[in-house]
Amino acid sequence: NSYPFQLSGGMRQRVCIAMTLAAERQLLLADEPGTALDVTIQDQILRLIKQLVDSGELSVIMVTHSLGVIRQVTTEVNIMYAGTMVEGGDTKKVFEHPIHPYTKALLSAIPIPDPDVAKSRSRIKLEGELPTPINPPAGCPFKGRCPMATEECGKSRPEMRDFGGHKAACFYAEAGK
Repeated sequence: NSYPFQLSGGMRQRVCIAMTLAAERQLLLADEPGTALDVTIQDQILRLIKQLVDSGELSVIMVTHSLGVIRQVTTEVNIMYAGTMVEGGDTKKVFEHPIHPYTKALLSAIPIPDPDVAKSRSRIKLEGELPTPINPPAGCPFKGRCPMATEECGKSRPEMRDFGGHKAACFYAEAGK
């Protein structure tokens, strides 16, 4: 019995998700599906989406900054930096053995709830300026922040290379390192 303007952000988010799932489409584009939701509701929505995907009723392309959501819900992941895909493949492989320097830095920033484990882990801190999308740099978009960058990185953009079903766009990426 409420008007849309009377709903909270989380209520509006749930209504939009319900309307989308009720449409019974085969593909769902979910852009930050749990952002305005509390953790409990977010978990319920993600479990529902995963259940629909696992049953074969739905495919999902999910855009999110939450690496925990990606790890929990997806089977394949593509990591982007400055609008460019830098790594992709099976989610488990990418999380367990990242091969692009940006992916390694991202994964090193995931909080670990166990303080003893967190102390023993080394975090990769990125320095440098973010590239501007208005005037993107020549070569690799990550070169200004990459600890491995060389002169070659400024001359040309690395192509995606296959490392056994796990791809990365880096001149110096090596599988298993």
